[in-house]
Amino acid sequence: MTDRLPAPTVAGTDLDTTESPVPATLDEIADLVFMEAMLREYVEDWKEKLEACQAKLKAAIGDRETATLNGKLVFTWKYIDRVNETELKKHNPSLYEAYTHLVELPVFDKNLFRMGQSDLFRKYQVRQFKRVD
Repeated sequence: MTDRLPAPTVAGTDLDTTESPVPATLDEIADLVFMEAMLREYVEDWKEKLEACQAKLKAAIGDRETATLNGKLVFTWKYIDRVNETELKKHNPSLYEAYTHLVELPVFDKNLFRMGQSDLFRKYQVRQFKRVD
């Protein structure tokens, strides 16, 4: 296997703690803010490298649906029950249109729920953690 990079660390931080300090501002836990930014950069960099590596593997596998290493199955690259609709529509718009039809589906009306059940809306509302740069 390949060598792994050591996990990044920031002096004075412990990510395994079960206690979560609740500071008034992030000034008291600035090391964690910097660590989050550093880890985000690592993830993006490694994601690009992973995608490039997978593209090379797919090219090497070609039209086959499986690939082995030393006789052991390592990868499968099988067709699934899905169509790249964006590409189909781009290259064959009339064919795409011929197989397109309206489907009615029940949809949860979150705005109606918010207006009718504001106390419960907040309880079930999803929170998104996002860095603002």
